[in-house]
Amino acid sequence: MWQDSHEAASRLRQMMVDMENGVWVRSSDRIDRPFAMGVAPRLSVRELCNQFLADKRNTVGKKTAASYADRLTPLIEFSEGIDVKKCWPLASDVDRVFALDFKSLVSTRVVTRNGHSASKETLISGRHAFNILDSTRSVFNWGKKPENNKLPVSYINPFNKEIVGSREKMNPLSPPVFPMELRIKLVGCMNAWQLIHFCIPLVLPLRPEDYTGLLIEEIDTQKHSFKFGTRFGERDFNKTKVSFTVPYPAKLESLLQICVGGRVAGPLLRKRIVFEGKRRADLQVDSPADVKNHIEQVFLKASPKLIQTPQDQKGLVRRTIRNMGGVHGDSLSKEFKLVLERAGMPNHGRFYDLRGSTNTELEAAGVSHLVQLYVTGHETGILGEYATLDPWKEMSKYFESIDPLLTAINRRAEQLGLEV
Repeated sequence: MWQDSHEAASRLRQMMVDMENGVWVRSSDRIDRPFAMGVAPRLSVRELCNQFLADKRNTVGKKTAASYADRLTPLIEFSEGIDVKKCWPLASDVDRVFALDFKSLVSTRVVTRNGHSASKETLISGRHAFNILDSTRSVFNWGKKPENNKLPVSYINPFNKEIVGSREKMNPLSPPVFPMELRIKLVGCMNAWQLIHFCIPLVLPLRPEDYTGLLIEEIDTQKHSFKFGTRFGERDFNKTKVSFTVPYPAKLESLLQICVGGRVAGPLLRKRIVFEGKRRADLQVDSPADVKNHIEQVFLKASPKLIQTPQDQKGLVRRTIRNMGGVHGDSLSKEFKLVLERAGMPNHGRFYDLRGSTNTELEAAGVSHLVQLYVTGHETGILGEYATLDPWKEMSKYFESIDPLLTAINRRAEQLGLEV
């Protein structure tokens, strides 16, 4: 509340100066100005962060803004320490000494897993520390932009590359986390639900969010392929907003049909309790039209504030698909951890690491680089516009190379009594 009144008073004083100088115009008569007018306000670090987060909420969505908020919490805590507040009361006072002291604090910060207070405390990871410093750099860079006018134009952001550092890059010589031999071992530890829902990630390098968002109508059983792309009036899209088709092994067709379960529409993957018939989905789907209708009804009822960015709209579509019985990516991650524990490797890797491991084997099988980019959902660039791709032919090389894994999946299905 103080921030609003402080800003209002500042704007009133500026308006009076403008009126004296003869440059003030009514809001209704103003021509759009690309740059904010007036002197930059005297904001504290907390106030600057709040305005930064409000802007991010309006431009990139609630989820991303929440991630920024988590990463900026240490900055606000540090800036409001008694000694720190005395030396750097305003955001415009933040200098190199502040940045170095904050970096030192962040590097030795003790955190808990996923922010749970009851979890075991550990030293912050280098990756998390970089994210905090990088977000801090973004706040001050945002504040000094002329169109935002939250910091003086002469202000020099002390959070430069020297202090923030660089994001750690993966070593291309590192061995795959889950080579085929290890994935075969994991298959033997899976129950029926896990085998049916993990059979595709074990062999294809799909993003988890793309896989969990698959609908039955996006499966081509004749060509043995999945279709991905923008849908529902551009309200749902993949990371790169490209359309692509990914072939899957014909040997997995029977397991996919078990996953479909005789349905004609709705999410391909289902929550365990829904898949096992212990509970009905909140939203029933009997045809592809039902899926579209559910999505449209949710958007008609949603508050405009909740769907003001494309990311907000995508989040609402995905929640609706989960209400149709679909599974969340976090649930797959938890189930995968259970498989690793059963295999005696609780800390070996993450569900997401399957993507990198399978992509490594695409390269080893001789699949062309353009097809690798295509089936992993990346942009193929200008070459993709001139070169004709045949992902079925290229992927067949890879499927032949992982035949032992496909055989192990079908063998495990027979052991579990699944009709393959």
